Amino acid sequence: MTDPRLPGGIVVILLSSPGALGAVPAAAPPEGVHLEVGLRVGISSPIRFSDYGFQPSDLISVAFPVGIELGVRLERFFVGVLGQVAFGAGDCPEHTSSCSTRTYEVGPEAIYLFNPGEPVAFWLGLGGGWQTLHWTTVDPSTLSAPNGREFTSKSSGWFVELQAGLDARVERVFRFGPWLSFTVGAVHSGAPPSVVNGWLAGGARIALDF
Repeated sequence: MTDPRLPGGIVVILLSSPGALGAVPAAAPPEGVHLEVGLRVGISSPIRFSDYGFQPSDLISVAFPVGIELGVRLERFFVGVLGQVAFGAGDCPEHTSSCSTRTYEVGPEAIYLFNPGEPVAFWLGLGGGWQTLHWTTVDPSTLSAPNGREFTSKSSGWFVELQAGLDARVERVFRFGPWLSFTVGAVHSGAPPSVVNGWLAGGARIALDF
């Protein structure tokens, strides 16, 4: 048996410790019901389901969403509210010198974490609520438009969203990982019928447990 007082014994002790060779145990998640705050950033693209009526893809080719989550978590389950704004970019309509779009979404969401005690955990989520698309165009040939030559319009409607992602627990109360979402919804400009549209999005998400 190696004497721990000798250099060889020191090596044995170090290799047998839990932190040897990077084998650091994962930090245990907080127990019980606790508050969770999340932040999402990413990139999204509209999906066109038909050629009928107005579609977000008429104005937007790519968008950059920023979302905030607030809710409560009990081990595997999270229930809360997600609010998100996406800044769109695309080709402006003819006879306009500039344009901009913003899409707002707000509604409840639920997330199920499959292996919360592991260093990296997989999760699935389901959300829904109300979405509003604002777009602004500037037409240099029209002098009688409100606000000078600027036109602002909006379309609103419902949405349902399927989510998936990974959570890597960096600290006991801090998690980080990628996320993906597929959204189906309908928007209209004040006159039915609503037009079904979709979004495919992905990015990075951080979450803090309190």
